Amino acid sequence: MLRVTRYLTGTVDFKFEEGFFEGFINGCRNERLNIYNIVRSENALSASAPSGLYGEICAVAADNGGRITVLRKRGFGVIAKKLENRLGILFGLLLCVFLINFLSGFIWSIDVKGNEKLSESEIISFLADNGFHEGVYYKSVDTRLLENLLMSSFDEVGWAHINRSGTRASVEISEATVKPEIYEKKGANLVAKKDGVILKAIVSRGFRKVKKGEAVTKGTILISGVRQNGRKNEFEFAGGEFIAEVKEEVNITVSAVQKYKGYYEAKEYKSLYFFGLDIPLTLKRNKEKTFDKSVSTSYLKLNSVSLPIGVKTETVTPYKVCEKELDKKSLKALCKREYEKYLNGSFSDGGIITENVKFSVNDDYASAKGYVICAEDIGEEVIIKY
Repeated sequence: MLRVTRYLTGTVDFKFEEGFFEGFINGCRNERLNIYNIVRSENALSASAPSGLYGEICAVAADNGGRITVLRKRGFGVIAKKLENRLGILFGLLLCVFLINFLSGFIWSIDVKGNEKLSESEIISFLADNGFHEGVYYKSVDTRLLENLLMSSFDEVGWAHINRSGTRASVEISEATVKPEIYEKKGANLVAKKDGVILKAIVSRGFRKVKKGEAVTKGTILISGVRQNGRKNEFEFAGGEFIAEVKEEVNITVSAVQKYKGYYEAKEYKSLYFFGLDIPLTLKRNKEKTFDKSVSTSYLKLNSVSLPIGVKTETVTPYKVCEKELDKKSLKALCKREYEKYLNGSFSDGGIITENVKFSVNDDYASAKGYVICAEDIGEEVIIKY
């Protein structure tokens, strides 16, 4: 603390010579002039003192037949003295010191450690939604509350802690192992998830309930995980493969009037991003009703570390919803494409046996109606709970 005070007030290192050394030291003490770091040599005496006392020290030196030679002046007080006629520079220095001290209280970057199951972006987005983001004033955030929110909101997080190092925040996470649900009895049935006729039946575990060629409905037990042994039941997890012939209804309708976006010229709006604040750089902005928007931010970097200061560019592409009416040929082609999407989405692994679908077209719409017969594994494991 003493060093800080001396730096703020300023100090002067001097040399006293050609006089009575003891008288000079005693005179400074009698006048309560604080001199320190006193070093005496054969012909001179060197010491340090607050720069504001320099004039009085010179008077004491003269009373003791000596003279003072300045060796060095140090400290903010000395700088301020030099700049007393340049108030603008002095004010700028004071403002710079204030800004550095003020901005050091903000968080400039956030990193996440210890996460494997949860992504870093997911955690940072969650924290931002709860008020903790780049540019936030650190002391305005209840980090203990955020840590508890992380642990209560994500089952994967067993422990969380937020550390601060300067302007960087580090979110440390220890992920928990989610315990599986435990039942009193362990066992499962293999159950039909759709109606169908069994084409192939393979049992690897459990007790067969349905044979090849039999028709089943949704919910029918194909393989049982329970076997009665006298008065006791034995349990196990049923397993196997039951390929069935399944009938899927098709009903697709496409309107002749199709809507699309008619785009206008894209416009860019820039703003200054400064510690969480957006300061618009565009004075006039059009108010588009319907538009597509993309946002990109170019951050200022210091030693490859992105600072929460940059320029945000918002690209807005206005559009209006337009309509066009398809002719019958184009409408039928569009309906067939929609049908192909349905097949690829529902039967991506193949297995189609029969397609019985009819296409029809009129002035208002096109439709695809009928059914598809396919081969599909309809077995679904259902846990037996007690």
